[in-house]
Amino acid sequence: MKTYRPLFLTAAVLAATGMELGAQLNWVNISPPMDANHEIYSACMSEEGEGLVATMRNGPWGIPEEPVLWFTADGGENWEAREATGYPAAILSSATYRVNNQRWYSGGWDGYLMRSDDGGYTWIPATLAFVLENAIDIHFLDDSTGIVATQEASHFTFDGGDSWDYQYMPDSENRSFFFLNDSIGYLIGRRIWRTTNGGLGWSLAGTAPAILFTAHVFSDNSLLGLPDQYNASDPKLYESLDAGNTWSARLLDINEVEGIDDLHFFNDFQGIVTARGLDSVVMIFQTNDRGFTWFETFRDTLPHLGKLRLRPIGDGRLIFYAEYGRFLMISEGTLTGISASPAKAVDRLSLAPSPLVSSSVLSINPPARDGRLQIFNISGDRVKVMEQVHGPRVELQAADLSPGLYFIQLVEEDNVSAALRFVRQ
Repeated sequence: MKTYRPLFLTAAVLAATGMELGAQLNWVNISPPMDANHEIYSACMSEEGEGLVATMRNGPWGIPEEPVLWFTADGGENWEAREATGYPAAILSSATYRVNNQRWYSGGWDGYLMRSDDGGYTWIPATLAFVLENAIDIHFLDDSTGIVATQEASHFTFDGGDSWDYQYMPDSENRSFFFLNDSIGYLIGRRIWRTTNGGLGWSLAGTAPAILFTAHVFSDNSLLGLPDQYNASDPKLYESLDAGNTWSARLLDINEVEGIDDLHFFNDFQGIVTARGLDSVVMIFQTNDRGFTWFETFRDTLPHLGKLRLRPIGDGRLIFYAEYGRFLMISEGTLTGISASPAKAVDRLSLAPSPLVSSSVLSINPPARDGRLQIFNISGDRVKVMEQVHGPRVELQAADLSPGLYFIQLVEEDNVSAALRFVRQ
């Protein structure tokens, strides 16, 4: 297997940009032994190392004509191509999911949702409340409770898939969904939907200014969204500070890329995006400061045609593949630069009085030890730095800042260890 080590920027570049690298991911190539006529359509992997890659073998003129399912039981060290009796040739799988080592699901863009109860050897159609179209993702909270999201509906089951119900979501143009825990989940697209009961019902949180491909929800309920259609001449993310109700644009400071395809955060500070360059170049950029600054950690030339996808495994690791491509990678280790949980990291800072009018005291608990405070405005510009911060409190002066919304970060040992949003009136 080929292991991809992170790309390290020089000290001069870091000094010029003010970035802190911290921990980074390594990537290991675990691609199935496909030939040049295969293309990956979807993939999944479990914490136990059981994975499924749905591929299609192309015929003359590059027309998809035969699905091939690859299974692994050891995290991609070895792969088996299974005959998959009953699996339709026309499925064009857009989502796969492992419920347990026997039950697997695969859904497609053409109305199919298939289920296997024998580890992927035979497949049967799932019985849904109405015809499934444009499946975007599949997720089970346990062996019984599962969700299949489509562009305009959420299908849910509470009996392992024997029966399904649905909630219609008109004009939503859903693109992805995820759960924060067993109860709270989000559906992301043109509209932002939220569930607090494990997917039994969804309420509208807000409408984004553009169709979002995915988003991250921070522990303070703010959201950072990635547009479905990336514009290289106007690169930006969309941010909501009120749980998806209202949105503003934030400049995405990544240059010389043709597209940004997927986004994943590991905690309130550290995240990555996948990026496409010219001539089949693929890249990964990382942030350690909630998405204000980014640096490149991975680059290679790999065959692909579609979006560069990230799929969480469940233990902090990810798989990385390209739709209609021929490579599959898994992250080696996790980002460990933030030792505190996101909630504890945010709760570590408090400001009183708030909002900041003339002067306020920033409390730090536990106290800072040889830290640095840096303040960013809503555009992501760093407007103030305070070096050699020690102790439990620091005084902030309103005269140093123009009225508006700001983010303050505490940096210790080259890692962002706490952050807080505040308003200067």
